[in-house]
Amino acid sequence: MKSTALLCALAVLAGCAAAPPPAPPPSDQPLNGNMVRSAVAPQTQADKDTAAWARQQGYRLQRRDDKVMWCRRIAEVGTKLEHNDCVSDDTIVAMRKNAELNQGQLQQALGACTGQAACGSK
Repeated sequence: MKSTALLCALAVLAGCAAAPPPAPPPSDQPLNGNMVRSAVAPQTQADKDTAAWARQQGYRLQRRDDKVMWCRRIAEVGTKLEHNDCVSDDTIVAMRKNAELNQGQLQQALGACTGQAACGSK
């Protein structure tokens, strides 16, 4: 009986003495290199285009609460204080589609007015 208790105690001590697993990268830190490729590797050309569009808008990949998010620093109007604005991959895709739709509607409206009296030309 004493030998069983002694073996259990040694097993517990040996488990506690083992090296802890490596810590994950800290939250709110930009991802780079292999971390980005393993976290959100663009699979299609559309994914690559969306990632390029997000970067043009000032977003970069960051890990927040064990999730990979697109984040950018923005300042509130009237202040000099900045904060992180983070959105998911799905939100970036929706933002890009909305921007392209708005751009297409604007170009269509401008094209429809070219040379027509109804658009203000005399």
